[in-house]
Amino acid sequence: MELRATTEIAIVLFAALLASGLLTLLLASWIGRSWATRMLSQRDRGHELRLKKNELLFAKEFEATSALVALLRQFLPTFHFPGMAWEAACNEIAYDFAKIDTALGEYLARHGAVLPLEVLALLGEAIGLTREHRFKITSEVPATANKAAASLYDKLWKAESEMLKLLRQ
Repeated sequence: MELRATTEIAIVLFAALLASGLLTLLLASWIGRSWATRMLSQRDRGHELRLKKNELLFAKEFEATSALVALLRQFLPTFHFPGMAWEAACNEIAYDFAKIDTALGEYLARHGAVLPLEVLALLGEAIGLTREHRFKITSEVPATANKAAASLYDKLWKAESEMLKLLRQ
């Protein structure tokens, strides 16, 4: 009889071990699934936030680029006669240095936060040119102001080009 009692105890112990192992596996599976679900939802929220941030940034960059394109069209010299020389066009730009300075300052105040550093530098240089040479203009545009107007024109077109490149990446 003793062998039978020992066998029964062994069977009961084995069943208890098997049940506890099964219970441990089920509990571990449930904990693992809930942990994985929580981690995936946190990751999804992070992706969603980054996506919204990128959408907002793109919208602001698009607005800044469109505003710069429109602004530069305002600075273009008027075509007065066939064969108008580049020097005459630069003189017109030079006469508008004060207006251009104000417009670029307002543009930077509104869109400066989303502009790349290279564009900020170009616009800063352009503003510097307008401030340096606008008071030298009396009735006639001096050669230095004319050259500054040509340089200003180049810097503004390069800034526009950089913004368009950024937008199309």
